[in-house]
Amino acid sequence: MMELAPLLPALLPVPFLLVTCIALLSRNGRNAWLSYLGMFAGLVTLSLAVLVWPSTEVSRTAWEWFTVGPLSVSWTVLLDPLSLTLAALVGGIGAFVFLYSGGYLEKREDLKRYYALLALFAASMVAAVTAGDLVQLLFAWEIIGVTSFLLIGFWHHKESAVRAARKALLTILVGDTALIGGILALAVHYRTTDILTILTLAQPDTITLLAGIGILIGAMSKSAQFPLHDWLPDAMEGPTPVSAFLHSATMVKAGLFLVARMLPLLLLVGLGPWIVLVAIITMLLAATLALVETDVKRVLAYSTMNHLAIILLALGLGATAAALTHIVMHSIVKAMLFFVAGVLIHRYATQDITQMHAQKWSLVAVCALFGAAALAGIPPLAAALSKDAVLEVALATGDTTLVITLAIALVLGAAYLVRWYLLIVTPASTSTSVHTKHHPTDARMLIPLPFLLVGAVCGGFAIPLLHELGIASELHIGWGIALSLLFALTGGLLAWAAVRSKLLDWLSCSVIAHAARVRFLIDELGVWLATGVGRLASAVWSFDDKRVNRTVRGVGNVTVSVAERLRHTVTGRITTYALAVLLGAFGLIFLLRWSP
Repeated sequence: MMELAPLLPALLPVPFLLVTCIALLSRNGRNAWLSYLGMFAGLVTLSLAVLVWPSTEVSRTAWEWFTVGPLSVSWTVLLDPLSLTLAALVGGIGAFVFLYSGGYLEKREDLKRYYALLALFAASMVAAVTAGDLVQLLFAWEIIGVTSFLLIGFWHHKESAVRAARKALLTILVGDTALIGGILALAVHYRTTDILTILTLAQPDTITLLAGIGILIGAMSKSAQFPLHDWLPDAMEGPTPVSAFLHSATMVKAGLFLVARMLPLLLLVGLGPWIVLVAIITMLLAATLALVETDVKRVLAYSTMNHLAIILLALGLGATAAALTHIVMHSIVKAMLFFVAGVLIHRYATQDITQMHAQKWSLVAVCALFGAAALAGIPPLAAALSKDAVLEVALATGDTTLVITLAIALVLGAAYLVRWYLLIVTPASTSTSVHTKHHPTDARMLIPLPFLLVGAVCGGFAIPLLHELGIASELHIGWGIALSLLFALTGGLLAWAAVRSKLLDWLSCSVIAHAARVRFLIDELGVWLATGVGRLASAVWSFDDKRVNRTVRGVGNVTVSVAERLRHTVTGRITTYALAVLLGAFGLIFLLRWSP
């Protein structure tokens, strides 16, 4: 095994890449066996991540890639608890996503395109999290963006899916532009793009600060943090397995990974408080929007925004271990909840949560219950204990404003999750129409649920083991758990009272509810800003074309006109030239003689 050690790190993305190639070369567009092949690739990736887990804290392997002037770029595989944890999540959850896709999309056409994109999506994420060079990371980062665009818009016959995919791509490109600027600034300033070298050489100067801002903006767009967040709810137009993968182990986790990887640099230049501010705003905004949403997947999308912000908050406070703990636990629970949503959507052919119903104590309802309870903060469930670790870090700061704001966000977070669960298990008011839409559930859609349920319920007990491996923070039983339970129960009781009584009808008519339904006009504000920028660009272009270019063209036209007149004096006759010289000489003598 030691002889294979230098080669194994480079093989991590290979299993999914092979699935991409096989899917593209497949002749049959409805090959169900591609889902099993993708599942096998995920298990292989998970196994490789375990095999190459470094005995030391950091393992680095580099191969020279290309050189541009004095800058040498290497294809570097950087292995540490952060990269291997995320690679293992991509492999493990990816295996379930491929299996689930086989049942969810069984009767769909063009599946080879779907599986090829899904496998490339996974491979690019593995390549990104194991990248030790910023150019290499950017290469994989852009593939993640392109494949997510194609997967979100997979139902290209639906105009809403096309709009959602386009919106996601354009929003992410805003962040990517800033990220590219940040990488270029670091490359010019430090004469290298190697991540570990940059983190070692980093100084708190202006160029590093600007580069850090660019990196942070790039991460915010990928992880759907305010104000670059609005693409994520619309991305629910894609197939549900894609949504599960995107929210649990790939796309949105890539932004958090980038912040965690470059965190020493970001904290060095003083961006920690700004990271915390972005996280708090996103938490409050996402929780408020989720409270009025009736799309079963969009509620989970806002939940993802909320918990990504919790992780970002931990990173802003410098608690990388607590953030990584919650990444792991949230990924398990969120994949399970999206699978639950997918089962209900497949069964009732609608995403309206009021038009579906899960029988109490059925597997789907139990998974929904424990998943919602875990994310709401009920210990000892997995995501609850990891969220408590973040709360402990916030309490340790002694910042009263931060703690109060976080408490409000956590209460609202518990409320929308309990509301989501109660609406699922509450029989729909139009039960007759619901039952006529009932479709049988493929067994492949149910198989992942028990495994993820065990992880959601028992994952918290694995935190000490994860701590020994360098993944998780040490588990403390303190005020954080008590407060988290208090916030969860408070939010849950408020949601229960609102759903079970007429209070929900009253709240739905409030000004805040109306504002939340239109997303606080953030979409309209974006359109207004884009329109304003477009008009400004048009005005600048008009000024440039009608003033600057006209002036330049005028100078050229005068020159041409003068040259056109003077060219007639060039006759080629010596007598004409001699006469011109003679007249010039007389004129010069006249000026010298009679000038004062």
